[in-house]
Amino acid sequence: MWCLAFVLFGMSPDLCRESVYGVYRGDVKVGRLVLDLTRRGDAYILTTDFAAVLAIEGLRRDLSFREEKTFDARPPHRLVRMTHASNLAGAPAQWRAEVDGERLLVTKDGRTAAAALPEFTLEAALGPALFVRARPADGARSADGRARLVGRGKRFVDGVLADTFVVEEEGERSEYLADGELFSGSFAGLRIVKEPRGRVPEIALATRAAEATPAAPPAALARAVYALPDMRLPASPRQKIAGRAEGQILLEVSAETLPAACAAAPAAAPAEPPEIAALAAELASGLAPPAAMEAFAAWIGANIADKNLDVTPSAAAILALRAGDCSERAELFAALCRARGTPARRVAGLLWQGDGLRAHAWCEVRLDGWREIDPASGGPVDAHCILLSRGQEPLDLLALLHRTVRVVRWTPADP
Repeated sequence: MWCLAFVLFGMSPDLCRESVYGVYRGDVKVGRLVLDLTRRGDAYILTTDFAAVLAIEGLRRDLSFREEKTFDARPPHRLVRMTHASNLAGAPAQWRAEVDGERLLVTKDGRTAAAALPEFTLEAALGPALFVRARPADGARSADGRARLVGRGKRFVDGVLADTFVVEEEGERSEYLADGELFSGSFAGLRIVKEPRGRVPEIALATRAAEATPAAPPAALARAVYALPDMRLPASPRQKIAGRAEGQILLEVSAETLPAACAAAPAAAPAEPPEIAALAAELASGLAPPAAMEAFAAWIGANIADKNLDVTPSAAAILALRAGDCSERAELFAALCRARGTPARRVAGLLWQGDGLRAHAWCEVRLDGWREIDPASGGPVDAHCILLSRGQEPLDLLALLHRTVRVVRWTPADP
């Protein structure tokens, strides 16, 4: 799911607000993104529309995403229903969800499944970013009165002089960058920029100005603690919340450990394409997990060239292209594991490196339990990796989060 995060600054509850963004690849406009928040009677409607056309190695790709969320207009503005349609992951996906008492009913492909209702409110959907009107007066307040603009200034960010806003919320002051761009370079190599609309006040996106991220130690990390916006995280034995303060959580992340040995791998599963099954059988011949997993990762590292493919294709297509970035490597690795009867799934999160935090994808495999392996590095992940989502989700939100996550402390692994 593409979850976009906004708080509308100075917006009347009954005001319709539409924001239009141009989508660029380099200097060429290839599509647009439209965000719309409207009040209709007793409900708020939050709509996201994305459309772009890309030419990838001579082939035309029409990318589309549409999601509509309906919230109760009464506090705490809980989710009522949601519809979703996209082809961003390479295949069409459509589903709808509706609240029934304390359950969330999700219907897809004619089947309905029930899940416990998440704590999903309008505020949660709008998230950590902040919209401000161009040149608002100092002292201007948000619609709910909680946030107040107390000043503005400038600072150098990555060698560029950027405008900043200082916002006070419940006694806590935070600095935000007004960079005029949304998720720049974070999805499929695209840049998404606000477009002026005649007399409509110019809107600038402001994201929290994170403290400078120290360079990651080159050696493996046994443990690290990160401060990040309070958000729902997938359950993982490798991560635990160590505390909460001022709308943030302290997330303690540990290194993964793999079992010394597992049961021998069964015969190839017929669900994977023949070429995937054949390669998995060749690489894992005579090997039991996790040695077979290490062989898969080593082959991928030696044979899959590092290249951004914009949209992650199927594992068979990745094998034929012999190219891809972390997402494609994780997709192929998971398919090879499944072809040998080992359940595997792609996951995504943030990777702390020498140049800061960035979006990254790797895999979980079912050994003695779900264990995390990074095909890009050829082994189990350590505390450099923060797990934030599972499945085929685009990494837009992750790329936004890298600006707000702060490294608190870390412990190197034993030599």
